[in-house]
Amino acid sequence: MLRYLGFWLGPQCKDKLIAALLAKYKDRIHKIASAYTAQAATAVAYNRDAITVMGYHAQLLVFPREAYDLEAKSFSHLLKIPHRSFATDLPFKLKEVGSVNFTSLQVLNFAAMYRTAIKTIPDWEEIYRALHAAADEYLPISLRVDEKLCPAFWDTEPIVCNLRSAVQGFPQILQNPRAVKQALRNTRNSKHIQKQVSAALLPILHPMTLPAIFRKRLNSMLPELGLHIRAIDWDAALSVLKQTKRCFASICCVKTWCNAWTTSARMHDAQQMSCLFGCEGESDNIQHYLRCERLWNPIFQRLRISP
Repeated sequence: MLRYLGFWLGPQCKDKLIAALLAKYKDRIHKIASAYTAQAATAVAYNRDAITVMGYHAQLLVFPREAYDLEAKSFSHLLKIPHRSFATDLPFKLKEVGSVNFTSLQVLNFAAMYRTAIKTIPDWEEIYRALHAAADEYLPISLRVDEKLCPAFWDTEPIVCNLRSAVQGFPQILQNPRAVKQALRNTRNSKHIQKQVSAALLPILHPMTLPAIFRKRLNSMLPELGLHIRAIDWDAALSVLKQTKRCFASICCVKTWCNAWTTSARMHDAQQMSCLFGCEGESDNIQHYLRCERLWNPIFQRLRISP
């Protein structure tokens, strides 16, 4: 194995390459989380200091599943919320409620790799043909039947294969490569190609809408209010949140709708706390706080509305 321009190259180098990359990514996340800033400031710091650690390797390397698992865990750490309470897609769509999106690792990976194939290394096809010819001549037929272009002891895909996959819409990875390929084709002549590709891929790679996420979370949390939840005008609600001058208030609403407050009930603590506002016989859980008189009565009085 040898290291060349930041990449470990050679047989059986995958684990070493991924371990070093994710360790640096994880360290940046920990430093940002330790600052205890609000969501918008945290997202800005993450997009500037953490996700950029992955950007260089994203041009040529398809990130493994463990990278996306670390990304999901990082949002819990950064936002101080229960694991996956924001669902898989929500962190990348917070701009719709007036805050700042986190950059999606998968979108970054695919957009950077596509830009590399189109702009940075446009002659990759010639290299691919040469590798294909060498594989036909020297590799055993058992590997060629599986369309392998490198020996079995080489545990990473050839870089040119990754670039070819990017241009084809990542058919070996995604369930809907046709939609991805069409989106990529529409951005091929764009001046800022990676930015345009990222915008095109976001709704494809993260298709769940905010209303769908909120409905699912609320129905799970308050099943007895299913009819009322279905009747909510989510477009109007999201419009109000987006116009809120302080995005902190919007994120508080999102955390409530997603049951993302770290109550002792939500965190499954061994020692369950009682209501933080002093209600006797009531537990520390979101279901109680939504109707807690000691919480809501002062709010109603301040707003001069009836309970």
